[in-house]
Amino acid sequence: MLMAEKGTLPAPDQTADQALTNASITGVPVDLGKLVACWDNLVVVHESIDGPGYLLPLGSLGGEIIVNTNDPLERQRFTIAHEMGHWILGRIWEKKTGEFQQPPGIRHETLERWCDQFAACLLIPRSEILERFRKLRDPGLINRLVRAPIEFQVSEDAFFIRMWEVLCVHVAVIERQGRGDRESIRIARSWGDEKARTFLQTLLENDDLSNEIRSPFFFFRAHAGRTRLVCSGKHMESVAGRVILALADVTDDFSHRLRSQPVNSQHVREGTAPEVSEPESRP
Repeated sequence: MLMAEKGTLPAPDQTADQALTNASITGVPVDLGKLVACWDNLVVVHESIDGPGYLLPLGSLGGEIIVNTNDPLERQRFTIAHEMGHWILGRIWEKKTGEFQQPPGIRHETLERWCDQFAACLLIPRSEILERFRKLRDPGLINRLVRAPIEFQVSEDAFFIRMWEVLCVHVAVIERQGRGDRESIRIARSWGDEKARTFLQTLLENDDLSNEIRSPFFFFRAHAGRTRLVCSGKHMESVAGRVILALADVTDDFSHRLRSQPVNSQHVREGTAPEVSEPESRP
């Protein structure tokens, strides 16, 4: 495991992968009980408390991860993983100096962000995402995305953010506003960066696509310059009038992902799957 030095922290993804390897954990949902059991002096205690939880160091007796028993299961699991990040950082520093403490010289906000990243990498391993989402061009991508948070036992927020980090898949919730000529489509929520959001909004402004999105399920391809994308979506059964969709970059040259350039789209029907593509440039 990478050692923490003053002003530096180990890579959260590598630290998470090493923890899973040490515990011989494969598959999902990640068995947090098995992971915690790797340390004889670390236990998880569920209590009714204010806030999600915290790590309670007990000196030579080890430590306790206190978790709010009133939180949903997904939140409790993320809290355990987050506090386990603090535990590992403390153990790294203890091996170096003989004192269990969080690495000094690093701001509290930075430590909290590191533990959040560690928790996401631990609960949603990169290898598991790559295994389940090898076929981004598949129209069934959206269905697999919707099921995945349940399979991983994490929140949708955590999983969709991780999908963007690992595969540059931009998940968004869109909704239609107005009627007739005044109808518009807006992005209500999205998990990606601003370029991806801008690119998606440009695609949604295409009149032909606006009609396709009325379907309970849809799938299309988009080409813009050297960027090739696929998009699949479905109406959310739990929220009337809202649609969840996934925009995936399938460009071979990933250095050209999601350029925020105008998209000149031409709608072409191929059975039930519409395709949106930019006309080839002419000399």
